[in-house]
Amino acid sequence: MPSTWHRYAEVQQLSTDLRRYLPILSWARTYNPRGLRIDILAGLTVWAILIPESVAYAQLAGVPPVAALSAAPGALLAYALFGTAREAVVGGTSALAIMSAATVGPLAAGHSAAYYGSLTAELALLAGVIALLCGIARLGFVASFLSRPVLTGFIFGLGLVVAVGQLHKLLGIAGTSGNFFDQARALAASLGQTNSWTLAVGAGSLAVLFGLKRFVPRAPAYLVVVALSTVAATVFNLTHHGVAVVGSIPSGLPHLALPSISTGSLTSLLPGALGLVLVGYAEHLGAVRKGAALHHYEIQPDQELVALGVSNVCAGLLTGFAVGGSLSKTTVNDEAGATSEISGITTAILVVITGLFLTPLFHNLPEATLGAIVIAAVWGLFEVGEMRRFYRLSREAFLLALTALLGELVFNVLPGLLLAVGLSFALLMYRASRPHLAVLGRFPGEHTYADLTLHPTNETIPGLIVARLDAQLFFANDALLRDRLRLLVHRAAPPPKAVLLDLEATMELDISSADTLAEIASELQAQQIALLLARVRDPVLAMLRRAGVATRVGEQHIYHTVDDGVQAFLSTQAVVLGMQPIKQAPAN
Repeated sequence: MPSTWHRYAEVQQLSTDLRRYLPILSWARTYNPRGLRIDILAGLTVWAILIPESVAYAQLAGVPPVAALSAAPGALLAYALFGTAREAVVGGTSALAIMSAATVGPLAAGHSAAYYGSLTAELALLAGVIALLCGIARLGFVASFLSRPVLTGFIFGLGLVVAVGQLHKLLGIAGTSGNFFDQARALAASLGQTNSWTLAVGAGSLAVLFGLKRFVPRAPAYLVVVALSTVAATVFNLTHHGVAVVGSIPSGLPHLALPSISTGSLTSLLPGALGLVLVGYAEHLGAVRKGAALHHYEIQPDQELVALGVSNVCAGLLTGFAVGGSLSKTTVNDEAGATSEISGITTAILVVITGLFLTPLFHNLPEATLGAIVIAAVWGLFEVGEMRRFYRLSREAFLLALTALLGELVFNVLPGLLLAVGLSFALLMYRASRPHLAVLGRFPGEHTYADLTLHPTNETIPGLIVARLDAQLFFANDALLRDRLRLLVHRAAPPPKAVLLDLEATMELDISSADTLAEIASELQAQQIALLLARVRDPVLAMLRRAGVATRVGEQHIYHTVDDGVQAFLSTQAVVLGMQPIKQAPAN
């Protein structure tokens, strides 16, 4: 029988696990009721933006506006339960909407709108399951492999693709397909068919949106422009002038419906779902880390992946489309003073109320206004200043960003994403395989050492080359280390008696690198040159011993510090290096 103490420990462990996976159990216990009014007002503010923006994103994803009202409540409530960022708002985003359409569009070509909607919901569900499993497996670090220049270029290109895809709504002409340049050419060729009334509505909507954001930043710009354009369309009967409107939006509560899932559709949707998870998570982290840093609290990246996963599962089961962390709505929520996820819960309740009672208000909402809202929403993705900064600080970073941007424009969203991911991994592998090998010199009168390239006045030790690999030694760069050491030895005059290698940056050693170190030791010994090792960490030393390399090098030539190795060399220049007393392996 388990003791009372063991039962108590089990209960405590269960409580800890529940709080880890359901953060609401932690923050709800310490919630200050005095913040309730502020959170409700923040939720109301977010609702004023979320409704028109989400309807626009629904059309961007190729689904009816009702899908936005279906997806939002479940996603918001799921994030409130599972998320760790107080200000974060989960919902539709321009990037995810256009990626969803790019994935589903080719698969649903020639089928009914109902089939298209089912595939869209299935895609959200699949992306949610993938994100949830990745979060449980603690794979949140994967998003870090998308370097900032590559992600900036990709998002910039995505914004351009979104914007050009909405211009036909502002002009009142038929939309086209193809990549960015195909759509731009088609738009230019159709300018003569522009509907002046539609153009006036679209341009006016853009003017109001940017004007309010510039001069009245706290005003609910999206709600204002929706109200004004809807009233104008009703009063002036704009539909008779060829201005397209949203039309009827079914009212009612969101309902659960499992998408018709098949092996074939899952296989076809899988690449798009992986892309949605990667980009959605990277976007989300960018949004929540900003608030966490500003308000001095920690987020849990893997738990955020779980929260996004559950949010997308809910959105898919409620016949919605893929959702993610919205930077614009998160910023608005923060500026409105939100102190907890109560604001998100408030927004979810207001969305349900909208779906039940307020959908008729959107009947005469012009499509041109929705296009203007989307363009205004993606305007912040055009980070021209960031591209200039890349150009000024690093031409390599600028070229990476530009390549990702152009790949998006030429090859469309999913191939552009794959190109961006490939660039990130290629950059990672290039840098890992081409590390700097620093030749070290001693500060005059001291026992510390630094790179001679940066400190040319440092002293060198006659007969001794002191080198440090400024990266983890592994199979991709061990040959480079061997070749550069050969070159250093060849260029040294007079020929060195020993080479001291600082391995501080190497945490573990693979078989390939261990064998390469053995080859280096053999080559140097054939030239009557000893290989000395310094700052060898315990796991590395254990591998050197198992592989027989420590015996080849001589454990007497393994030192705690670089200076220990230098002092041993200086004190024994007149004797055989192999006669030196054995140094103990470093304790790390």
